[in-house]
Amino acid sequence: MIECSDSGACKSAVTRAYRELMQRGYRDQEAFKSAVTVYRCRHPDASAKDVPYVVAEWICEELGQ
Repeated sequence: MIECSDSGACKSAVTRAYRELMQRGYRDQEAFKSAVTVYRCRHPDASAKDVPYVVAEWICEELGQ
């Protein structure tokens, strides 16, 4: 698992990107890809393999799934 030194702010930015794009009518795949990009911008050295799992977990937590 990837550790964030600013996990609260990072998680908020990532989930906000996803939520706001979905509210604007973007497809789930597009919104998810953008959320992953937000994470990658904040953590450029994070493993490309692991990031989607972290982002998916955060989004699921926000959605209560």
